[in-house]
Amino acid sequence: MAAREPFIRSQALAGWQEPDALLGFALPFLPDMRTSPWLTGSTPRERLHEALQLQVRLIHALWRSSITAFDLRFIGTETLPGIAIALLCRVRRPPSIPPARFRDHCLALARYAGRLFADSGFELQPLLDEASLARYITPFRFHVAAELRKAEELLVLQEAYTEYEVYATYPWSWTVQNRLRLLEALLHRQSDCMVSVYLEPTQLSPQEQSHLSHATSSRMRSLLHAGGPAGDAVYHLYATYARNLQQPYLLRASIAAAAAATAEQIGRMFIDELSTGQATGTAAPVLVYPQNHQEWQMACQSLWQLSWFPWGINRGADLAGTARLRYLVDAETASMAFRIPVAMQGDISGIPVRALYPAPTTPATSSTGMPATPSTPPINSTGPYTSTEIRQPGTPSSVLTGLQAPEDLIGHTLGNCQIEALLGKGGFGAVYRARQTHLDRVVAVKVVLAMLTASGGDQQQLDKLLRRFQREAQALARMDHPHILPLYEYQQQPISYLIMPYIPGGSLADELQASGHRPLPVQGVAALLAQVASALDHAHGQHLVHRDLKPHNLLRHTDGRILLSDFGIVQFEEGTLTALTTSGSHSPYTPAYASPEQHQWLPVDYRSDIYSLGIIVYELLCGHRPFSVPYEYVHTAPPPLRNFGVSVPPALEAVVQKALAKRPDDRYQSAGAMASAFQAAIAAK
Repeated sequence: MAAREPFIRSQALAGWQEPDALLGFALPFLPDMRTSPWLTGSTPRERLHEALQLQVRLIHALWRSSITAFDLRFIGTETLPGIAIALLCRVRRPPSIPPARFRDHCLALARYAGRLFADSGFELQPLLDEASLARYITPFRFHVAAELRKAEELLVLQEAYTEYEVYATYPWSWTVQNRLRLLEALLHRQSDCMVSVYLEPTQLSPQEQSHLSHATSSRMRSLLHAGGPAGDAVYHLYATYARNLQQPYLLRASIAAAAAATAEQIGRMFIDELSTGQATGTAAPVLVYPQNHQEWQMACQSLWQLSWFPWGINRGADLAGTARLRYLVDAETASMAFRIPVAMQGDISGIPVRALYPAPTTPATSSTGMPATPSTPPINSTGPYTSTEIRQPGTPSSVLTGLQAPEDLIGHTLGNCQIEALLGKGGFGAVYRARQTHLDRVVAVKVVLAMLTASGGDQQQLDKLLRRFQREAQALARMDHPHILPLYEYQQQPISYLIMPYIPGGSLADELQASGHRPLPVQGVAALLAQVASALDHAHGQHLVHRDLKPHNLLRHTDGRILLSDFGIVQFEEGTLTALTTSGSHSPYTPAYASPEQHQWLPVDYRSDIYSLGIIVYELLCGHRPFSVPYEYVHTAPPPLRNFGVSVPPALEAVVQKALAKRPDDRYQSAGAMASAFQAAIAAK
C-alpha cells in the first residue's frame, strides 16, 4: 500500500498552531485529456467540450469534500515540450480528527480524489516523494509573479450625514467557460511559465453562518434599501455570495514566469478566457503585479504554501470614509480569504463591509525546509531497483496461448500482476499497465507478442525471440542509473515477461507531439541532452549498445527526470550475445533515428547511439528531423538549422553536425563528450 500513497509535506502557516498537510497528483498528460471512455463526441471539438464539462463536475465533487484548498497547476518549462498538469491539495486537521489519525485522514481524502477521477475515466498519479511534489510547487526560479483580479465596482451608500464608498470584488465562478485555449498559449510560451488556479471550499462555523445570515436578512435589506440607490446592489452582492458559497469559484488565479513578456502573454490570454460568458457591461479582469518586496514575498508565499495572502492596494482599509466588501483575513483566519464579512467601528451599523489587511509576516518555513526564496527543486537521483535471477524461458500457459490480439490479455493475471490496459505495442513486444496485487502498486509489464498469438507456428523463431527477451532482461539487470528505467522483475510463468516501473508522464515523443513540435530553447535541450548522455555512457560502460534511441524511448518521470527505456534490440559487445539481438529478416531499429551504418547493415558500436542522439537534439532545436529517406542518412549532409527558421550559434551548430557525421570515427567518442561540447558552445556565445 505504501508504494501508492502520496508524499505528505508538513506545511506551517502563520497564525496556526499546527501545520497543514500538502499532497498532490499528476493529471493525465495533455493529449490524453480527451481520451476518457466517458466521452462520446465524434469530433475532437465535441470531446473537448465534454472533457471540460466533466472537469467542472469533478471540481464540484471535490468542492464538497473536506479538502481545505486545492490548486490546479499548468506548467511549461524549457525541458518540457508539452505541459505538466497537477492537482495539489492542502488539508487542515478537522477538530474531530485526533492528531495521531491526521495522516490516515489525508490518505483517505487522497483515495477519494483518486476514485472520483477514476470513475470519470482519468487516472490520478500520486506524487510519491518530495522531489515530485516540489516539481509542481517551485518548478523553476520565479522572476515575475502576477494575479488576475476582477475590477472593483464602486458603490455609494448613505446613512444620515455619512457617505460610504464600497468597493466590491468577487472571484469568478468555475464554469465550462474556462476553456483550454489558455493551454494553447502555454504551448507557445516564450519562457518558463506556471498558471495556478486556486480554489478554497468554504466551511462556515455556526457563528460565521449566523453573521452571513444577518447580512442577508430582510431587516438588513430594508436598512440597505434606505441607504440610497446602491443599497439594493450591495444586498444583492451579499445574497449572491451566500448562494455561491456552495459552488466552486476561483479564489486566486496566479501566473509565475521566468520573463515578464511571458507573464503578460499568458495573462492576456487568461483574461480573455475569464471574460468569456460574463454579463455585458461587466468590467474586464486585470493583471496585477507586486509593487514592492513585501508584496512579492506574499505573492510567492501564496504559491509555495497553497494559500492566499492578500497583497496590493486595499482601498477599503487605507482611505478614510471608505469601506471595501472583502472578507476577514488576519492572523487567526488566514486561510479564510474572501470568506467572512466583518463590521468595524464607524461602519454602517450591522452592515459588514470593511475588511482587515493582515500584518506583515515573514514567509513561513515548513518542517521540510521549504525555501524562503524561489528556487529550483532538487532532483531525486535514486529510484527503486530490484535485480532478479534470470532463468531459462518457460513454456506459455495454455490459458494464455492462441490469443487473437494483444488486447485480449487485459483482465488476465501474470504472476501477481493483474493486467489492466494496453499501453503500446511494436513489432516485437507489447507493454501493459498492471497492478501488483500483493504490493498494491501500478507497474508496466512487457511481454513478447509472439507468445500471446502463437498457435503452433515457428517454434525455432519463437525460441529466438524468447532468448532475445531474456537478453533484454540481462541488460537491464546490469544497469543501475537514475536516468535508465530499472527492472523490477523478470518472470517466466505462465509466459516470460518483464516488470518495470509504470511511468504515467508519457514520453518525449508525446511531449513533442502535444507542443506541435515547438523548438526548445538551447538551455532546455542542454538539460535533456545531459540526462540522456549520462544514461548512454552508463550503458556503454556496461558494453551495451541501445541501437533504438528515439524520443518514444525517453520517458518522463513524475519528478521531471528523463528515463532511457526499451533495450529490446540491445547489442552486447561480448561475443555471441550480439547475435541473439540481431535478425537478418527485418530491420531491428527505427529508420528515422538510425545511423548510416544501421541503414547499410554494417557492424555498429556505441557511436551509433551517439548519431541517434544527434538526430534527437537536431529535432529538439528546430522541430524537424534532418532527413526523410534512408539515402539521405547515408549520403546527404544535415541541412543547417536555420533552414527551419531557428537561429543557433555556429559553435552549437558545429556540435550537432559532428554528432551526425557519416563516419563513426568523425563523431564524438562518448555521449558525455557531446553533452559537454554542447554546454561549452552555449557558454561561449
